[in-house]
Amino acid sequence: MSELTVIPKRKVGGLKLKGKKLPVMGKDGKIKNPDEKKRTRDEKEDEDAELHQQEELSCTDRRTDAELRFEKRRREKLQKEAEITGKKTYRDNIEELNIQLSTKSEFNDIPKVTYNTK
Repeated sequence: MSELTVIPKRKVGGLKLKGKKLPVMGKDGKIKNPDEKKRTRDEKEDEDAELHQQEELSCTDRRTDAELRFEKRRREKLQKEAEITGKKTYRDNIEELNIQLSTKSEFNDIPKVTYNTK
C-alpha cells in the first residue's frame, strides 16, 4: 500500500481523426476543403484551357459528308430566320397575322348541308 500507482495524464483537446481532413464551413458560408491547394485564377484558366485542348484532340469528328452538309445548311437556315425575325416588330407580326386570317374562310361560314333539299 505504500507504493503509489502512477496514473497517466489524459490528453486534452479535440478528437483527432486519422486520414483526410474534413471540410470546414467558412465565414462566408462556403465549404472549404483544407486539403485543396489554393490556386490563382490564371492557373485555373490555364488548366481549363489545357483540358479543353486535350478533349478536342481526343474527340474526332466521325460524321459523314452528308451529315456535315446537312449541319451547314441547318445553321445557314437558322441564321437567315434569325435575321428575318429580328427585323420585324410586334406590330408587323400582328399585321401579317391579320392579313393571313382575313384571306382564310371562317369555319362557321360553311353552309350546312341538309338532306331535305328541293
